[in-house]
Amino acid sequence: MALGNANTSAQARGKAKPVIVKRRKEVVMAKRTTTSIVATGLTGAVNGASACSAGGSMNFDKEYYVNNITNGIPDEGAKVYSRPRINDKYLLEEGLYLFKIPGVVANWVMTINSDNVVQARTVCR
Repeated sequence: MALGNANTSAQARGKAKPVIVKRRKEVVMAKRTTTSIVATGLTGAVNGASACSAGGSMNFDKEYYVNNITNGIPDEGAKVYSRPRINDKYLLEEGLYLFKIPGVVANWVMTINSDNVVQARTVCR
């Protein structure tokens, strides 16, 4: 007769291991395929012009991870993640985001559409 219940023996066999492996794969894939950008989300901004005017007082303190980027600018159709993992539950929500490119003075506005991908990005002049 075995001691303990079914859960105890299942835990001893390492039943949670596939979850740990999946998370590890997400992290490894993100390291290979994403580039980080520094940005801030904008609430209440309805267009790019008002987003650009708000940029002077913003703190760019959030780091986001983009899977498709050219010259520091997220490409249209790129996915942007809030954590360094390739997992759709970490995709940015629909809205406007103001971001900076290292070494460039101008700010950029990135629009995330309802499909959670970059729809447009424009430079603030």
